[in-house]
Amino acid sequence: MASFRDVRWSDAVPAAPARTALIAKHLCGSGVDEVLRQLEAQDCLPRIFVLAPCCFHKITLDGYCNVVYLRQVMGIDSEEALARVSRLTDWNMSFYQSNHERMLARIEAVRRSAGTNGKERACEAQLPSEAAAAAFCYQRRSGPRSIANSIPCTHAFAQLVEGLLNYGRMQWLRQRRYDVQLVQYVPDVVTPKNKCVIATRQAPTK
Repeated sequence: MASFRDVRWSDAVPAAPARTALIAKHLCGSGVDEVLRQLEAQDCLPRIFVLAPCCFHKITLDGYCNVVYLRQVMGIDSEEALARVSRLTDWNMSFYQSNHERMLARIEAVRRSAGTNGKERACEAQLPSEAAAAAFCYQRRSGPRSIANSIPCTHAFAQLVEGLLNYGRMQWLRQRRYDVQLVQYVPDVVTPKNKCVIATRQAPTK
């Protein structure tokens, strides 16, 4: 199976780039960046981009399209520095905690009020959907401590980091004469990775 790196626009797409829209949904990690750089290397940047990035915690420094932005704006100049920031965007860590923190707190309150002798009553009081959450709650209490456990708003941190990384991509596109906007295309309850970069190349100046 051929990699997209081996595909040339002229061989795969019958239309000229200036008359084409490219839609890339949930390209993992640095996939968005690699597509942008490959198309530029072939002088085939299309008229319109619709890019829905995903898995920000898998972005690599070498793969990211705007390393200058990372260095000058975010102070990131190594893979280790990028990993310390991008790991906050992990889907399971940020989204689960954001949406279930209240339920976990309620279960914890039931557990504490029931005491050692009231475990059976506490279990009976839980809804079926709360049973799995109770197990997760226990894991959080007994497992190794981490930044995910210590910070109650990791989803907000994830959104901030994702916004900064997307902004670097948007700046890369603007430097190539695209009008760019970042839009939310579905609610958070569908997926927290719900931002889409829409870029339209400006008409050549006469």
